[in-house]
Amino acid sequence: MAHYLCDRGRRHGRVRHRRLLPRQPPTEPATHRALLRSLITLWRQEPILRLHAFLGAMGFAAFNSFWTPLVFHYARLFPGDASRMVGITGFIGVTGALAAPLSGRPSERIGARGINGAFLGLVVAAFLVLWRAGDFLAGVTVGAALLDAGVQGSHVSNQTRIYALGAAIRNRLTALYMTAYFAGGALGSFVGTLAWQEARWPAVCASGAVFALAALTRLLASRR
Repeated sequence: MAHYLCDRGRRHGRVRHRRLLPRQPPTEPATHRALLRSLITLWRQEPILRLHAFLGAMGFAAFNSFWTPLVFHYARLFPGDASRMVGITGFIGVTGALAAPLSGRPSERIGARGINGAFLGLVVAAFLVLWRAGDFLAGVTVGAALLDAGVQGSHVSNQTRIYALGAAIRNRLTALYMTAYFAGGALGSFVGTLAWQEARWPAVCASGAVFALAALTRLLASRR
């Protein structure tokens, strides 16, 4: 009986919403297939998009190359208490993400390129801290906060730059950028786990630093 009443309520709600909500015609007349093809064209035509998609991918790769094997590192440092320690580090370290909103306006004044370079440099510094003080909870937590700040700040700087390409294509820009971003994250998780298997914590820190340095080098080599 309860299931029947819930189902009737859902159907009634759908009917009411259809009647009350305004009809909005699609803003893009192209077909779904044409829109997908336009993603390839947009990727080829926009070097700024390709640049910042690469920076985002490398930043998220660095991020995941640290967080994925962290539980293995803590299992060695704190046997039987690794999950709780990861939670503590994540809770405190996430404060670094507060730097993300701070990067938007400076990017507009100083330039997204300079701000992005500073945040990527912060990611490199974070891995130096993690390498030197990785055997201590405080050291890892400080490094995690720096890493979060650098990656999130760079991410916002990337979006600031690509969205300036045009409001009309923002959805497609987001689709391409975030596809590259999460592909980089998957790569970072794989490399971080492999680094831990091969040479433990120093290799994890080295792999993350390499991702960040790859992004920083690419940014410095660009003229955009």
